[in-house]
Amino acid sequence: MIHTKFSKLLIVFDVIIFFSNCQLKIPLKYFPYYKYNDSTPTTIFLGLVEQQLYANIEIGTPKRMIQIPLAFDSNDFYIANSPKNEYESNRFNDLMFYNAESSSSYEGNEDDEYYYSYNGDLFKVGTYQRDKFYFNNKEYTINFYVPIQYDEVNSGGIGMLLLPYTDTIDSTPDPTRTFYEQLKKLGLVKQYYWSIFYNLQENTKEEEGLLLLGALPHEIDSDLGYYKKGYFNDTYKRTVNIAEVRQTIKMSFDLDLLYAYEGTNKNKKIEDFSAKLNSYKRIELDYHSGGVIAPGNLRNFYHRVFEEYFLKGECFNDTVSKSKTFYYCKNNKETISKIKSSFPGINFRSHDLNFNFTLDSDDLFLEEKGYVYCLLYFSSSSSSYSSRWTMGKPFLKKYPFTVNIDEKYFTFYYDTNQNISPSDDANPSDKSDGVSTTALWIILCCTVVIISILCFLIFRFCLYEKYFKKKRANELDDDYDYSSKNDKVDGLNINN
Repeated sequence: MIHTKFSKLLIVFDVIIFFSNCQLKIPLKYFPYYKYNDSTPTTIFLGLVEQQLYANIEIGTPKRMIQIPLAFDSNDFYIANSPKNEYESNRFNDLMFYNAESSSSYEGNEDDEYYYSYNGDLFKVGTYQRDKFYFNNKEYTINFYVPIQYDEVNSGGIGMLLLPYTDTIDSTPDPTRTFYEQLKKLGLVKQYYWSIFYNLQENTKEEEGLLLLGALPHEIDSDLGYYKKGYFNDTYKRTVNIAEVRQTIKMSFDLDLLYAYEGTNKNKKIEDFSAKLNSYKRIELDYHSGGVIAPGNLRNFYHRVFEEYFLKGECFNDTVSKSKTFYYCKNNKETISKIKSSFPGINFRSHDLNFNFTLDSDDLFLEEKGYVYCLLYFSSSSSSYSSRWTMGKPFLKKYPFTVNIDEKYFTFYYDTNQNISPSDDANPSDKSDGVSTTALWIILCCTVVIISILCFLIFRFCLYEKYFKKKRANELDDDYDYSSKNDKVDGLNINN
């Protein structure tokens, strides 16, 4: 009896978990795009800024960890089976790869189906397979593609989109096969949100963090990276539509004000770029980047900061990826301190988000292998995209965003303790994302229904039998006593 009641109680708790735990955290780690090469400052810098963000996934029987990069420009979920011989010699491959042969739970597709990718992914042809994955201490069977013909071999890709960027009908795969839709079907997530958080505030090599899926940050009752529990507040939340969706599907928004300030003194403005804002007003968020690419037109403005140290042999500039200029200096503490004090910080103003974003020397300098590198570098390409800001880790660690991949917008939470412009005089109630009264009523009604169901299940499986058995036992006792007393009375009446 106790065992039966315990089993029923477990069912109730499973229901509670199903409704309350529809979010998923996946550990992340950065690795360079190319193999580590410390032979020159240029190759060192390349390893710092050209990176990929990998998810640590547990898979197979016996369970083992594999590392798969996030694919922000794809909706395919695919896993490469062990590194192939054609793996590019200079690509970073010190990864934990999947090996189907070592997993007893690996299952091939019965129809031996081939899938042809036309969406610009890293494989042309693959088969559709399945294996056991492990999330939240439970196992789930999930499907994925295994590439056969490679364009560029990697350990795989977790597509962060719901649909491919192409409109070609023949190339559109079954949307239920995306990583996100499979998680949603299994009850692991309930909403199309994702966020990325970092474990440390300062810049480090092989950065670690986590991917939050299925919920907004303020709904999570735990730390998120170096952000402590309770930091994110629903009251101070803003949303903005993605400004542009193109083949690379980078999240972007437009600026309304841009100026430079001296050192880290945000109140001492030294240059206002607002008049030229149309030339470089767009910000793109690039989660695979370890640096910040600034518009080429601003290069001369920052070049003069290092200029006096070139002649002294203390600082240098070079190019990377053929068209991007970067700066670095010898690790002389006195020189670096002087450069940081005069290095112009940048203020980015977005009226839509009602916030001033800033980047200065505290965010943009990293010591590595005897040199200090400036992670702000400059595009010298004639492309129209060279006038954009491409924000990697230095910006994204400081300002976390949440992306809704279904409705194409992202959410930002601003900290009321940060230096907000005096023009930001809106009431906190005006700074929310504008949730309608109807939506609030729907949420309230759903909450009441869920609580009612849970209360009924708890009563039905845990209290019902105990309550009614006790009541029935009391009724039987009452009948017995009542009958006995009547018999005695009747007997007395007969004797009399």
